[in-house]
This record gives sequence, structure tokens and C-alpha cells, in this order.
Amino acid sequence: MAEIQARELRPGVNVLLNGKICRVMSSEHTGTGKLTHKTHAVFRTIPDDKPLEKTFHPDDKLQVVDLERRKLTFSYRDGNVMVFLDNSTFDEHRIAE
Repeated sequence: MAEIQARELRPGVNVLLNGKICRVMSSEHTGTGKLTHKTHAVFRTIPDDKPLEKTFHPDDKLQVVDLERRKLTFSYRDGNVMVFLDNSTFDEHRIAE
């Protein structure tokens, strides 16, 4: 996975925080002259969509996560597992309930 510095955070970037994938909703870099520089960012966790706010030192490193979106069609349920079908490749994707 690629790494970026906190000052490079931009809306739409996905990063790994505390073992969870989070999407940057907004970020702001503050500090001038003698004041301590910091980066404040607002995230949304994926997939539960909970808000999360964090403040970083601008040189802190964060791991970037590449996500791919695909449209899947629900196929059937197998016990506690739901099976979805990828319409373009016809691959099955199993997701626990």
C-alpha cells in the first residue's frame, strides 16, 4: 500500500486508520509562523459510514487504500452468507450476514 503525509489528505482519498478503512470528507491544514502546524481531517468509516475526526502532525504518514466499486446482483442466501453475482465477470462474491 502507498503512503501519504497527512498534509496531502484530500476529499475522496481512502486511508487506513486504527484498522478501519476511512474516506476523507474534508481536511484543513493550519498553523503559521511560530504556531504549530497541524492537519485536521473529517472521515467516514467504510462500510458502516460513521463520522470520525482526527488531528495529525503534517508529516504523519497514512496508508492509502485503493477501493474498487462494482455493481453486484443479489443471487441467493446460503445459511448466514449472502451470495452476489458480478454481472460483468459472472464471479460469485460471498458476504457474511
